[in-house]
Amino acid sequence: MRALELSDPRPALERLAEAWGVAVAYRDLEGRLRRARPEVLLAALRALGAPVAREKDVQAALEERERDIGSRLLEPVVVAWEGEPAQFVVRLPAAQPKGRLGLRVVFEQGGQWSASLPLDVLEPAGAARVDGRARVALRCRLGADWPTGYHRLEIGWGRCEGRAHLFCAPKRAWGARGEGPERAWGVFVPLYALSRSRSWGSGDYTVLAELACWLAAQGGTFLATLPLLPLFLEEPCEPSPYVPVSRLMWNEFYVDIPALPEVRDLPAAVQGSGPPAWRRRATSLRAGPLVDYRAIWRLKREAFGALAGAVAASPGWSAALRGFLSERPLVVQYARFRAALECRGAPWARWPERWRSGALRAGEVPQERERAYAYAQWAATRQLQEAVARARRAGAALALDLPLGCHPSGFDTWSEPQAFVPGIHAGAPPDPFFRRGQDWSFAPLHPQRTREDGHAYFRRCLAHQMGPASLLRLDHVMALHRLYWIPEGFAASDGVYVRYPAEELYAVVAIESRRQGCLVVGEDLGTVPRELRPMMRRHGLSRMYVLQFSASPGRPLRVPAACVASWNTHDMPPFAAFWAAQDIPQALAAGRIDARRAEAEQRRREAVRRWLVRELRRCGALPAGRTPRLVEVFEASLEALGASPARVVQVQLEDLWFERRPQNVPGTTDGAANWRRRARYDLERVRRSPTVRRRLGRLRRARRGTGGKGG
Repeated sequence: MRALELSDPRPALERLAEAWGVAVAYRDLEGRLRRARPEVLLAALRALGAPVAREKDVQAALEERERDIGSRLLEPVVVAWEGEPAQFVVRLPAAQPKGRLGLRVVFEQGGQWSASLPLDVLEPAGAARVDGRARVALRCRLGADWPTGYHRLEIGWGRCEGRAHLFCAPKRAWGARGEGPERAWGVFVPLYALSRSRSWGSGDYTVLAELACWLAAQGGTFLATLPLLPLFLEEPCEPSPYVPVSRLMWNEFYVDIPALPEVRDLPAAVQGSGPPAWRRRATSLRAGPLVDYRAIWRLKREAFGALAGAVAASPGWSAALRGFLSERPLVVQYARFRAALECRGAPWARWPERWRSGALRAGEVPQERERAYAYAQWAATRQLQEAVARARRAGAALALDLPLGCHPSGFDTWSEPQAFVPGIHAGAPPDPFFRRGQDWSFAPLHPQRTREDGHAYFRRCLAHQMGPASLLRLDHVMALHRLYWIPEGFAASDGVYVRYPAEELYAVVAIESRRQGCLVVGEDLGTVPRELRPMMRRHGLSRMYVLQFSASPGRPLRVPAACVASWNTHDMPPFAAFWAAQDIPQALAAGRIDARRAEAEQRRREAVRRWLVRELRRCGALPAGRTPRLVEVFEASLEALGASPARVVQVQLEDLWFERRPQNVPGTTDGAANWRRRARYDLERVRRSPTVRRRLGRLRRARRGTGGKGG
């Protein structure tokens, strides 16, 4: 048993931080050791639950933490990997306990198993004294033949009883044993950016389906897009898909109102504001270079209200909606939450105390508002399911993205407050491109409280995303291991890393991935813990290879196998802008880098251009001779990535026509068009474009080949 040693010569604050999983120091991208200030450590510890109002409380808090750890009969979660025995430590209040240990496993799908073990056959795993009383730790090993799932482990010895969540998990996520497509390829586009002639000013679920079917006709496998989760689009208006209202619902903004069958079936019920009026008002929403979220949402919100009333008055449609809600009771609470937001006009933290409880009773919000949001979720769920079904029938699949967090005033933090850490923001430490660090504004998950309910919220988030997705990208996958915390009131440069129960979280990913038949890729860019990539390989998570990010003039271009490879991501400049180094003066003007860093990056960019041309020639994708043109380098890069051993190759749709404007510039807010810019071409023009088809054809042929160019 790992007990806290109060004789440890380190300061008590450092020992307390370690006991709670808070790192007292870390090395930055340039290798410098950054130590946390005592006041930052104390703030992080208080947020975790340590009783440290001030530094003089540290010693008592350390002793309390030792008692808590030493007196636990069982850890909250036990992981048993497929083919291996379930191993766990039992802590008993005796120096030499005697008798037998009762064991019972209650299986998730029903049934149970029980046994009794003599204590003298168990392996000693440590000893300690807690409050002057001896305690011993014994290691138990159970059989290896357990059904996959989330089970309950119960133990008993005399009057001592304990229980834990028993995760019986496959060692590797789905796809790591040869399942699913090989040498696949696809395109990425933000759904809001790609509209069509009949859209209401942005993309929608019909666009998603039609683009996926067209992609399948070109030979593509995956259509990737940004998270499809609900957003705040009034006040506040936060269009970033990485701070959703909830990670457990779908985005109502993308519902294609005219395509809903009830619009055709119930025209009389929406008089005065029905389809003709909606179409006339929607025409003006298609103008301009930016998506007008507020105006589009106002029109769609009005339509949801009218249609919800019509559905309620129709016995058949009303019964169908009730059936949906009976299967998804959380949608009812979500609808009441959104209705309450409209009524109060303020974040939930400023609601009356009763309303802040995480649940609202029937009748506490206006019925018509609740009904509108419940209906909107039903419409969004149906249209997304239909889009996925159409894509799969055509031979394509959806690739989705699970954001790391959610809006601090959103539904998830209201309905499941115990899962989150108040007073803390997740973020990233300073680096050469973000000298002051990054504060992402949302609250992180509590690394220890979530263990108590078996990581139920994380499990639901994964299951929700993996239902429609055949490939799921985990944003900032290092958060399975550690996450950078910034206490409120401190600068982003003053954060600390906090440890998470990685083995338990990987077990959840593996279970959900295999249940849903979904490939998993971790966003592992940047400086990550040493153990991250070996752990990803061990459990079958694909890594990302981004050519723009990975370009290294000192090494050959070598794309790893079993990765998802691309030229860039949504947070990076498009190919044409990168090649022309347009992003560097923009970063300098925004204050994200200084003049010295800008000069260094200009030199590095020139070296990267020379390196890439040389490597593309080496692997045969680019002929030797004159200096190549932009189009030649891009198409050769497509061929090199396509011919590589990457499992999936992904190209940004906008790169196919050399778009230079980014969809997002990290670290910018005012004056930036982040998450709002329309694509230069709509869906109809994309499908007609010979240039787009020709460049995708080049990628398709490279993927079908057997060569190892670029590999």
